[in-house]
Amino acid sequence: MKKYYLLATALAAMVSCTSDDYVGDNNLQEANGQAAISFGFDVPNVTRASGATAANALGNRFIVYGEKGDETAEAPTSGNLVFPNYQVNYAANTENTTTSNSKNWEYVGYTHTANYVSNITRKASSSATAETASDAEQTIKYWDYGANNYIFTAVSALDADIEDGRVKIQKNEYGDDKYKKGYTIKLEKSGTGPQYTYPTLNKLFFSDRLVIPKGENPGHDRTAQNAYGGNVTLTFRNLVSQIRAGVYETIPGYDVYSIKFYVNNAEETPSQSLEAKVDETSAFGAVCPNVKVSEYEGELTVTYYTNTDESSIENQPKVTESSTGKQSNNLILGTNFSTLNNTTPTILGQFASSPTWDKSDGSYTEVLPQINNSSTLKLKVDYKLWNSVSGETIEVNGTTAEVPAEYLKWKPNYKYTYLFKITDDKLYPITFDAVQITAEDGNVEYITTVTEPSITTYAKSSNVTADNEYKPGSNIYIVVNKGGSNETLSASNAKLYTVTLVDTEPSDAITTPNQTITEASVANALKTTETSTGVWEVTDANKWKMTVTDVTTGTLSYPGSIAATDAPDGNAITIDCAKFSATTTYTAVAGSSTLTAKKRYYTKEGEENYVEYIATGTETVTADTYYTANLKYYVFEFTDTADGDKKYYKVIKVQ
Repeated sequence: MKKYYLLATALAAMVSCTSDDYVGDNNLQEANGQAAISFGFDVPNVTRASGATAANALGNRFIVYGEKGDETAEAPTSGNLVFPNYQVNYAANTENTTTSNSKNWEYVGYTHTANYVSNITRKASSSATAETASDAEQTIKYWDYGANNYIFTAVSALDADIEDGRVKIQKNEYGDDKYKKGYTIKLEKSGTGPQYTYPTLNKLFFSDRLVIPKGENPGHDRTAQNAYGGNVTLTFRNLVSQIRAGVYETIPGYDVYSIKFYVNNAEETPSQSLEAKVDETSAFGAVCPNVKVSEYEGELTVTYYTNTDESSIENQPKVTESSTGKQSNNLILGTNFSTLNNTTPTILGQFASSPTWDKSDGSYTEVLPQINNSSTLKLKVDYKLWNSVSGETIEVNGTTAEVPAEYLKWKPNYKYTYLFKITDDKLYPITFDAVQITAEDGNVEYITTVTEPSITTYAKSSNVTADNEYKPGSNIYIVVNKGGSNETLSASNAKLYTVTLVDTEPSDAITTPNQTITEASVANALKTTETSTGVWEVTDANKWKMTVTDVTTGTLSYPGSIAATDAPDGNAITIDCAKFSATTTYTAVAGSSTLTAKKRYYTKEGEENYVEYIATGTETVTADTYYTANLKYYVFEFTDTADGDKKYYKVIKVQ
């Protein structure tokens, strides 16, 4: 479910007044009207929660801080503080019952409990003593059309957590720049052991910092958002990150079972901040400091992304730890993998779109963000292969994996999925695909084939679990990690190929290829003699021909960074990498045609989803029923010059 919610401040009333009337807390300089500031949900967006649904997620209340005047001021000047940590409460079916309530949200008339006053504070400077909230009755606030701007921030936590002191919120009115005027959040358990009660972090939300400029004609356009007297939209983002893991295999003729994950150097104490963990259940786990949300204590600092970042993230909350948490650092994502560690072979999922998840339902584990992580994710794995026809088993032990640190910076309000792909490349008998998906603020993937060294691919526009690889038109970035460091890629150690597999005798009775496009089959083809310059061909016993073509020149580049427009959150990532743009085109077969037997076609299921179809030769085509495709399999080749020019491959499917 989406973890961010839209709130809107909406016009409640417009009453004429004279030019010397007072509104807000200061005399008007250009007074021409009066309108109460009220809060409500009035943004119709089906992908974002609104009304009672969002109110429930926010615990039916939020705490708003608002000031007016010069947004560059170090702290609000006297009289410019409009909402000093006002509590805004939700009550269904009360809209328009008061001037300050247009959308079931009310702040006027409330007084605060003693616990609320002590646990919701604000500081005017770094050296000042925190000022507690007032227990006086909250009063109505009006738009001041003479003010240069309004600045709003807000926070929401579970009501019981605030009242019992598990969540203490301090608004920081100071900062060496305006983006650092955020919050300090102290999180503490309550009660007596062993039955402690910990803060409920999945109920902790922070809003974006919102600046509303005065505008040329403030207060007169009553339908416009972000205008004086109009709608003021606050976007709330949940504190936690969410992660999950899955496994799938692509080995022809074999099933996989008895999978065991453990630290890369099991005999040593893990020194990295992110590592796989040995577990008796063979669940996938990680040693990740301060990520166990259910038992967390610590202190968090909230600031905001600056105007030097991409405009898409400016003013979004940035949450970091300002003290070390106290809970266990051994994170277990799920125990569904335990079914793979037994004597009965278990069939894994065979596609990225349908892997075997760490939890049987594919749900996520909530964790704290790791936006400052600087360590790679190291894995070691054992597994067994089983041939259901012959009963043969193959045991593979000690395969390592390493995901670059740049792809492990978990951020608030994001979901991350790590997929582990077992393939048949004899050069590295198991690879891992680590896929990071941003389900909240964008769609992001990192696919890491992992051995020593590891190959990671990433494209912003694709969703692996939905698309079963990359979408056409994607800019795909490639990173090679070895021993915790990223290799510098260049024309001397990196190549890119395209691969096709076609039936050279479609009229014969055999319809299936004897070879498939995998890392191992491509490596085998490249060991044969070139058919022509940069082209290798291998024809199998069933007359299917695999063609591998070198497309490095003019296709593969080495930019040294992931561009801001391709990065997950709009911030460019400096990283040693290679890059290419993937293309695939689908063309509708003309109506009244007959499909060619054994030829690949595609059927369209949804706006951008095409499914492979092998024709029997008896189909009569109606318009736009079947499509031909310039479907491409790309293969990246890395030559490890420090290890005798050993070569590693990664198949990249685009459809």
